Amino acid sequence: MTIMDLARIYATVYIFIEQIGEELLDLDANVSLGEYTGDALDHVGLEHLPSLIAAFDAVADTLDGEEASIVRDISESHGLQDQSELPQRIEANIVRQRAVCQTAGISPIAAVAARIVTVFTLLLERFGDEEIEPGVDDEGMRRLAATLHALPPESLAELIAAFDVIAPDFTSDADAVRAIPRDFKLREALAGAAPLVEAPATLRRARAGLPPRVSVPRLIG
Repeated sequence: MTIMDLARIYATVYIFIEQIGEELLDLDANVSLGEYTGDALDHVGLEHLPSLIAAFDAVADTLDGEEASIVRDISESHGLQDQSELPQRIEANIVRQRAVCQTAGISPIAAVAARIVTVFTLLLERFGDEEIEPGVDDEGMRRLAATLHALPPESLAELIAAFDVIAPDFTSDADAVRAIPRDFKLREALAGAAPLVEAPATLRRARAGLPPRVSVPRLIG
């Protein structure tokens, strides 16, 4: 997986967070989503920041209007140009993550991408009706699924493998992390299909052992 692939994934998440705003997502939930996905991005490591900044500019060049402006603002809003150190916790995670990735034969960049997808997905699934307007979580999943399905095959294959690598970091959520390739139909996309993905509400009920609600859409795409 390349830095450009990572930038596309994070840009999709960040555009969604910026566009939904406080009217559709509770302020505290919006802040949590931004903070945790930003924390996940920090796992790319300081040495990759120049390439990441350039990649965000390149992604912005492929977009128009508001979305292009949002992506161009990522580097400044996250302080990437001025970042000279990381919290010790993240530094330790990076060292350990890279060692595990080497053993698994995948790029550490794929593990960072998987971490971003995981944080975004788990948080989006858990927002209740008081925190997020109906259908907004579906839109977030739809956008991210489209970006993941469009990855080059070799990058998508690495991403699929990366969820097993990072799953232990999420302790009680490890099984949910390992299930993300299934939830996003990533293997089907790798095989050349254009699959629909299950709506977050459907995934929530499935994880709780409950049947799907017939009153809400089960698939989005």
